Amino acid sequence: MKVAYLVGHFPTTRETFIINEVSDLVRRGVDVEIFSWRQPTADEVTHPEVAENRLLNRTRYYRIRYLWRVVGSCFFWRTLWVTRQPVSGYTFRTFEDRLRAAYFATLLRSHRHRHLHAHFVGMLGETMAQLAGLSYSFTAHCYEADVKSGGYSPQLAEALKRASTVVAASEFVRNGLRKHAEKDRQDDIHVVRCGIDAERFLPNQRIPKDIDILSVAGFNKCKGLEYLIEAAGLLKSDGIETKVAIAGWGPPERVSEMLAARSRAGAEGVVDLLGRVDSQQVRDLLTRSKIFVLPSIVDDDGHMDGLPVALMEAAAMELPLISTDVAGIPELVIDGVTGIVVPQRDPRALAGAIQTLLRDDELRERLGKAARQRVLEEFTREMNGERLLAVLRPYIEEA
Repeated sequence: MKVAYLVGHFPTTRETFIINEVSDLVRRGVDVEIFSWRQPTADEVTHPEVAENRLLNRTRYYRIRYLWRVVGSCFFWRTLWVTRQPVSGYTFRTFEDRLRAAYFATLLRSHRHRHLHAHFVGMLGETMAQLAGLSYSFTAHCYEADVKSGGYSPQLAEALKRASTVVAASEFVRNGLRKHAEKDRQDDIHVVRCGIDAERFLPNQRIPKDIDILSVAGFNKCKGLEYLIEAAGLLKSDGIETKVAIAGWGPPERVSEMLAARSRAGAEGVVDLLGRVDSQQVRDLLTRSKIFVLPSIVDDDGHMDGLPVALMEAAAMELPLISTDVAGIPELVIDGVTGIVVPQRDPRALAGAIQTLLRDDELRERLGKAARQRVLEEFTREMNGERLLAVLRPYIEEA
């Protein structure tokens, strides 16, 4: 069995779910080849799992000097010619992107792939599958505004119609997608969560908890990190000193906005912005922390989280969770059971939830243990790897 993955760029710090997913498929005997549309940036942090599973050996990049491998192929030149016009509604904006598309399509054909899988709703994966003559599937997460709004989206409806099968990362996403799918295709949408290795994220209560609040997230606006910073400032003004650590990064303008938010909140001595961290560093931070907070929001453009892997990892480490009711998050953060759910964009409610957990060791322990149990029941990599393979098997099994 073999399958091609098309990704924006690989590896990247933020998309640990792709690393976990590909690693699990490889362990199950699937020959996975990754086609990275862009190369990772020079300052990208690489998680150790990439090296452990030798995923770079499976990754293909486009470089001008690689074109010698395909220029003798008539298929390459035909494909390059075809990309002069839109393909499946996708327009290649530059000649370099046309070269990249023709190069990858030729490799997909010459390496005898039959099926292409991609993450996120978008036309590029479908276009590449059409160019190479492959069947196609995708995993939908949930920052897509179309799913959130419930309004009709022709692009999404077409993607659902053309895909051989579709994976939804949560029940929330599947319900949203079904509104756009034709009735005879609704059963082709399958829930497969982005599972984690629960044995890699084991709790260790012997380590001193010197971090009160931990958040791990990119500086996307939909993460709502400004509200955590404001909540820390409110706690400080109420005379409650906390230590808050935020691990993550973003483009320079977002970093500036985060620093400005910390200054406005008067939280310079409370909130520590740690920058980029790899998965080992995340585990170390989780081990030292009492509470995990991710105050996700639906941002002004309709973008939102799906069901963040960072929440799963924290839950596996028996940390009580504080988050919001955005998208699939309530499928893991169950109010009063595995954590506390607060309203979006409400720093005062967030501060209150933090204060409640900091004051009650027994409550933190109870919620944390239930959080890990929830992960073991529904969010393990092994469980969801089996589900994904069952969905893809008809398209990747050898004839």
